[in-house]
Amino acid sequence: MMGKKQCETVRLRSSSNFLKPFTVAGFRPSQNSHFFFWHAGWLYGYTKNETTMSRPLTKEEFGKEVINNSRLALVHFKTEWNGACQIITPVFEELSKSYTGQASFYTIDVEKEIGIDNEYGVMELPTILFFSKGEVVDYATGLIPKNIMIKKIETALATSLN
Repeated sequence: MMGKKQCETVRLRSSSNFLKPFTVAGFRPSQNSHFFFWHAGWLYGYTKNETTMSRPLTKEEFGKEVINNSRLALVHFKTEWNGACQIITPVFEELSKSYTGQASFYTIDVEKEIGIDNEYGVMELPTILFFSKGEVVDYATGLIPKNIMIKKIETALATSLN
């Protein structure tokens, strides 16, 4: 579903240990801001303003699109309400734009596509599985920094060519 709106992460640091909503470092939310939370001294917020490059998958499409895919396929298992999933989604989308033509990027909402997460042992959200020639070759769980994701993708691309 190309063109679906996603979110951009805003990360702000405050010297205080408590949340002062929307006043940290002079940040003011736009009308599109829809989710904020405080974690380890950082304020995270999202605004909807980015176009997606990854494609949502159904359980029925999974075999055709991922298992039978001749190139590297990354599958992001997520839910809409999970804060960590909301944070990693913009990074996943940015990487999908960077690796267009080299790898396929897909998302699966585990609440809509029940059972596929259990088939692949997904126990934590968000989880990104790396498939090469139908086999899981790597994975990433939780909030993974972008540079680590890039290293994982580059490694998986190098091994998938062999």
